[in-house]
Amino acid sequence: MSEKSDIVFVCDGSAPGGIGRYARGLGGELLRQPAGRLRPSILDTSLGPGGRRVIRPLRRVYREQVGTARELTSARLVHLADYRPVVPSHRAFVLTVHDVFFLTRPDWYPRPIRLYKKALLHVALRKHPAAVICVSQATREALVAAVPGFAGIRLEVIHPGVEPPRSPAEATPAGDTYFVTVGTIEPRRNHLALLEAFRRARGEGLQARWRVVGGVGYHGAPIADELRAADGVDVVTGATDEELDATYRGALFAVTPSLGEGFGFPPLEAMARGVPVICPAGGVFDETVGDAGVRVAGSADSWTDALLHLGHRADERSRYAAAGARQAGTFSWDRAAAATTRLYEEILGVA
Repeated sequence: MSEKSDIVFVCDGSAPGGIGRYARGLGGELLRQPAGRLRPSILDTSLGPGGRRVIRPLRRVYREQVGTARELTSARLVHLADYRPVVPSHRAFVLTVHDVFFLTRPDWYPRPIRLYKKALLHVALRKHPAAVICVSQATREALVAAVPGFAGIRLEVIHPGVEPPRSPAEATPAGDTYFVTVGTIEPRRNHLALLEAFRRARGEGLQARWRVVGGVGYHGAPIADELRAADGVDVVTGATDEELDATYRGALFAVTPSLGEGFGFPPLEAMARGVPVICPAGGVFDETVGDAGVRVAGSADSWTDALLHLGHRADERSRYAAAGARQAGTFSWDRAAAATTRLYEEILGVA
């Protein structure tokens, strides 16, 4: 990190899921923005001296708090890529909130985890952030409802971008016909409800297999075990970005059955690759996917019907693929970085 930086974007570049995507996508794009009045730099808290990855939990906490605070003394503004403040730091800061499910759905988290997350969010509030970036309007509304104190702070909705395909589209090698679900295996992602619908659809003639891509998260081990034991389901953990890209490309369609998302990268990532999407009605998907995907309102029968619909109708897959690609194209890291930079300038009075 340059000591002359005006803005320091503090992130964990190794974080899984949406927070990691945000850290890598926005961090990289901030450095690519045209030179302006402010000089940004990136501070990756997952890296220790010499660029070595910090793995042990206690060392990570020390690095994220004590070590990071020492490196922020010359910054005019610090942008934190998630909800965790750097407690010892006295620099002005911007907080990023991806979701507040640890407050609204505590049953989805182990007790120590939810208490830790809740405590740090309240510490951040007491430290008076200059602004809070929410990754969606849905997250903004949930934050204000769950923690009314944030209503008095500047809250900005800046949508993340979506990573484009890693290479130009190409023909997919012949192999199993499948649809894909991407996301950490945990109760929030609702895999078991989709499993019931998948079994019904297979009984009614669906030929495609179901490929589940994602690590095992909180309370997720029993869910993963049931998925692995199910006929027609393939569970893939530890996929690289290249493997995930290829998996999206080879899928008939992508399904996100999640009960809640702060933003929800997987549907938009699939859409950006020309893959039609099925996801729930309501929630953040009204804001991100809109009518560019097949929207399902809850019941197992509805999910079954949606699987059969896209599984059997090539014309509908083509229609939703085209609509999805257009919709995903409205979410770019360049746009997110430009909006974030404008926020920095307004806070520091250099706009």
